[in-house]
Amino acid sequence: AGELASPILDPNVVFRLTNKTVLEELSKYAARMVTNVNDGTKYYLRRMLVSGIRQGLTQEDIIARIRAGVDIKEILDDNVFMQRVSETVKSQIRGLTETRIRSIVSFEIRSAESKAWLKQFKAMGLIQKRWEHYGSDIPCEVCQANMDVGDVPLDYKFESVFGPTEAPLAHPHGHCGITYNEEELKQLIRDGKFTIWTGE
Repeated sequence: AGELASPILDPNVVFRLTNKTVLEELSKYAARMVTNVNDGTKYYLRRMLVSGIRQGLTQEDIIARIRAGVDIKEILDDNVFMQRVSETVKSQIRGLTETRIRSIVSFEIRSAESKAWLKQFKAMGLIQKRWEHYGSDIPCEVCQANMDVGDVPLDYKFESVFGPTEAPLAHPHGHCGITYNEEELKQLIRDGKFTIWTGE
């Protein structure tokens, strides 16, 4: 209706990866879906993702650092468990292909962004969400099924290859995200019930 360019009203609040909510999601959940590696390797991947984002590194920079094993000794020395498994972790990191690392980093960052958007919708007073596909490729059957349900309550569980999920992604290499019902947002604004979300 021309009332808003986006649901973020304050021009100083930008939903970048350095946003506190995205970082919290990465800290808690990054690497949980990675299979065929041990807990030490997952811990390393999570630490690298979070520290890379905090430093403002690009996805490509993070991939390069993981490939090079940057900071692995310092991270592994942080606790007794990691010391026990350090050689296994190093071996597994060396065994990960560039494609696998790229897939892990992309999946974890985009999943954290989607979950952070969902938290933003809740904070703004919205009660509906919708699965949306981005890009020129054709959505897979799982993503198409999620799109087909249309607008649903914020706590609705979509399908994914990992089990039910409240927000994208449904699988690695996904090109989906979560969006809101524009009419609902406009109505909230008209009713004076819209809550400005500051990212806190």
